[in-house]
Amino acid sequence: MRDPRGGGRPPPREYHHGGGRGFLSGGPDGPLPGVALRFAGRAAPESRQLDEAEHLLAGRPEAMWTWQQIFFLCALGEKYLRFLGLNSQPSKWELYVASEAVLIALVGAIPPYHWDLEGILANHSHSNDTTIEENNFRKWLLTASWNDLHKYIHFNRNFTSIASEWFLIGNTSYKISVASSCFFGGVFVGVITFGQLSDHFGRKKIFLIGFGLDIVFAVANGFSPTYEFFAVSRFLVGVMNGGMSLVAFVLLNECLGTAYWALAGSLGCLFFAVGIAQYALLGYLIRSWRLLTVVVNLEGAVVFLLCLFIPESPRWLYSQGRLHEAEDSLYLIAKRNYKPKCTFSLKLPTAWSCKESCSIIDLFRYKILLGRTLVMMFIWFVCSLVYYGLTLNVGDLGGSIYANLALSGLIEIPAYPLCVYLIRQKWFGRKRTLAAFLFLGGLASLLVMFLPQQKDSEQC
Repeated sequence: MRDPRGGGRPPPREYHHGGGRGFLSGGPDGPLPGVALRFAGRAAPESRQLDEAEHLLAGRPEAMWTWQQIFFLCALGEKYLRFLGLNSQPSKWELYVASEAVLIALVGAIPPYHWDLEGILANHSHSNDTTIEENNFRKWLLTASWNDLHKYIHFNRNFTSIASEWFLIGNTSYKISVASSCFFGGVFVGVITFGQLSDHFGRKKIFLIGFGLDIVFAVANGFSPTYEFFAVSRFLVGVMNGGMSLVAFVLLNECLGTAYWALAGSLGCLFFAVGIAQYALLGYLIRSWRLLTVVVNLEGAVVFLLCLFIPESPRWLYSQGRLHEAEDSLYLIAKRNYKPKCTFSLKLPTAWSCKESCSIIDLFRYKILLGRTLVMMFIWFVCSLVYYGLTLNVGDLGGSIYANLALSGLIEIPAYPLCVYLIRQKWFGRKRTLAAFLFLGGLASLLVMFLPQQKDSEQC
């Protein structure tokens, strides 16, 4: 091991913790090659585990300080669970993201309606008409003028939606699903592009730009003059929502120690579930789809203002060779978590270049990465298909659409503490937890097929 003072390097600044003194030089994945940390005149062995950071937090400074341990020191509070200033933001941010993701569940719901065609068809409800009458009604819809639609079709004014706004019923009801597909098509584009952009321009900058544009386009949804405008704006919302969600998740975890990634990710998902229930409550209280869309984004605007105070990712700054900015970001995180004052210096290895870059293509170049990537892509595809397929079709379950939507979110909550517990157990771990939940979810989906069907009931 080589003393970090040697090799012609300028001496690093000292840090102080618990009465001890030391020098830091480390990389994003641990101590850098050929560099050792000397604490109180003794070189600590490089084989020390990351969990020695907890000894540092407890006031026992006998462990080696690596880059990751500095993250533990700065990003964890006295109870080891106080996540910088960023932790309160992801919970609120997920509430907003959830509302946008399932927006179409209420905004695209079809209110009960009836028609009166005066001599062509008798007055019938869409829930009890015969096949012939329904077919005649659909044929009439194809040739009906806008004035005729307003004159002969009457919606239950219990709530409004894009279906009642633009008469998306009968042969045109597919447009509701198209609008939903536009959103998730945008998500597909956003997650691909925003990841690369955040690698080049920074996590915080891309996150805030995406978040801001997300709110702008989402508000535009509420003022859509036509269905076509609504569908295009939903696509743009999907691009921004999917992209900034990905960057926000990365930004959060890059400000935490690796041992707490599972907990941080699970907390975000938990509040996503709460966000679905919150959206159902807002929908129950606000029956106008336009007003509901605007109110949802007021919450997003508040969260956006809070996110302005989030520090840039220290890990990203370090990877770009911007060491002083990375140090300032770490100091800010430590300050917000009421940590003891400490000073340290980050160093780069001798043979290191910030010009090295990678792309999504690298996931497919190596056999092991290729296999794991394809497996995870398939898992995400299936999970998204089933999850959103069920959540966005709560209106087909019968009963209250608001209660159905709220329950679809609340039912998830018990799963996340259980997931965190199982992941942290050595006898179970991540792989078995994933397999177990996938198996149980698939089994439950198969059992649903054998449940008895009920007659349609009006939404309330």
